[in-house]
Amino acid sequence: MPYPLTPLSGGDNKQPNPPNEPWAHLAADDPGAELARDARVWKVYVWETDKWDAELVDGWNKSLDLLLVFAALFSAISTSFLLESSGMLKQDPNAVSASALIAISQALIAIANSSSFDPATTLGIGPDSLTPFTPSRNAVVINTLWYLSLSISIATSFLAMLAKEWCASFAAKFVANRTGHPCDQAHRRTQKWTMIERWKMQEIITFLPSLIHVSLLLFSIGLCVYLWDLNTTTAIPVICVSGAAIIFYMLASSKSTDKATSNALAYIQALSFLKPPRRSDKDKGTSISDTEVMIQDFALEQ
Repeated sequence: MPYPLTPLSGGDNKQPNPPNEPWAHLAADDPGAELARDARVWKVYVWETDKWDAELVDGWNKSLDLLLVFAALFSAISTSFLLESSGMLKQDPNAVSASALIAISQALIAIANSSSFDPATTLGIGPDSLTPFTPSRNAVVINTLWYLSLSISIATSFLAMLAKEWCASFAAKFVANRTGHPCDQAHRRTQKWTMIERWKMQEIITFLPSLIHVSLLLFSIGLCVYLWDLNTTTAIPVICVSGAAIIFYMLASSKSTDKATSNALAYIQALSFLKPPRRSDKDKGTSISDTEVMIQDFALEQ
């Protein structure tokens, strides 16, 4: 059963405070003083937001820690594949040496047999031999997908580190080290939270896993193309597993009731954090909207 924040004055309308809350011992405010500087609403707001902010920051930190670990492991795995595939973009010196040895052997055999010997033809010294090496189309596709996947993974790790710093700053200032009058603390916390919403901090943190999903998708496509070039029998099971995972991901996202997880395009608005807040916003100070936000936070349903 929810309890009102400020008991009403009067005999029958007065309701008890929750017995297990730290602010249960606070006396009711005088009529008309419910939003005064020493009103109990500020103390209640600070106590409640302390718990809520601590849980929120803890959830952010756990999500970012998991993301950083996975991104590091995935980057290491991608690098090992890129070391192998990068050779497909340049001419193999071993193959060139082998071709030269074969040509020399053919020339020696021709000389030993006293047969006709054309150096340009036998040794491959002709106009065609000067043609620059051109990698195959599949080699270009594979390396493009894998290098792009690695770049996205590294960029995600960088953004996750920045988000960790944001969380540490928020926790240090408004979770662990709140000082001053409860009214001032409440106003500062509301202003800070307004800036978090304006700079899309929550959206950015929630959007970061989607970048890893894109990186995994690119890597999977490149892996399927790579295996198809090597052996189709080996590639078919990998293609089936990758396709099933992609279909499941799309179905799970489309069935989600949470718009934040079902529509990743909405998080593009998080890029607005690159735009600094307007001067008028910084000069407003604490307005009546701050009080409205605090009252709404504690508007409990009867």
